[in-house]
Amino acid sequence: MKPDIQGILEPFDKQFFFDQYLESRSLIIKRNNEQYFSDFLNLESIHKLVKEAVALNSPDMKLIRPGGKINFSEYRTYNRVQNIEISISIDYEKVLSFFEQKNAGISLQNKAALFIGGQSLSRAVSTELHCNSGFSITITPPSFPGFASRYEAHDIFILQLQGKKRWKIFESGFPFPLRMQKNNPVSADSLKVLYDAELDSGDTLYVPRGMVFEEGSSGEISAYFRLDIHLTTYTRLFLDLIRELGEEESLFRRDYFFDHLRKASSAKVPLENIIHLIETKFNIRQMDAVFEKDAVKGAHAGKKELASL
Repeated sequence: MKPDIQGILEPFDKQFFFDQYLESRSLIIKRNNEQYFSDFLNLESIHKLVKEAVALNSPDMKLIRPGGKINFSEYRTYNRVQNIEISISIDYEKVLSFFEQKNAGISLQNKAALFIGGQSLSRAVSTELHCNSGFSITITPPSFPGFASRYEAHDIFILQLQGKKRWKIFESGFPFPLRMQKNNPVSADSLKVLYDAELDSGDTLYVPRGMVFEEGSSGEISAYFRLDIHLTTYTRLFLDLIRELGEEESLFRRDYFFDHLRKASSAKVPLENIIHLIETKFNIRQMDAVFEKDAVKGAHAGKKELASL
């Protein structure tokens, strides 16, 4: 697989995906090719990544289990230094025991330092979609129960690397959520099921933000790569405009509440002045210029805040 958006979507044309699916419709690509991702990441490479994470005592490796959090202390060794507990090692045997006997999955979060291929794919997709992205690798045992229905505040791609994994995709539970709206309650009971399908090795799943999904048991060991896409929203761009306006105009740096404490009306900022300044600065030409600047910056635009909005 070529590590870019076209490689993820093959044999779909990426422009067709942009026009018909991006942000609006889920997509399952069945390839009938178990080796499609083998040159990207295979089971042997995943095992190596897990061993490296253990050897490095990586904070990005954790055990996961639906219905109950597994504390780090259950499989990590800690030393106490001046009343502060510091993790010094991961017990590999305990990790295997949780995986094999207690149906816990293994999650490798943000493994850019150890997995160069994932870093390259994330960077290529971020550049092409003018967004931020991150990734994780999840390995689950045969009887892994799966997580309850939920939606994300960002788009996701699932690349099925090994084994099978069942996914149930529902219609949107909350259209285009921002990050702060991720935890809005939603029930899948009243939502229409769009897909109830099993991904095989080599398949791809795309789920837009706000669309509800469930991860089910596969009956065998499963490994998948998840690419999280934090698209650049209009909210983000308008906030950039407001920030630029605040940097340029001292009027916008005045304290709003202090104005209400002043008795002399001559010392207050007239609302008409604020409105006039916004109307003057927020013309279509300037907005287009700012949007174009952010598009050119793309994945390098900044801004850790992009991922939150």
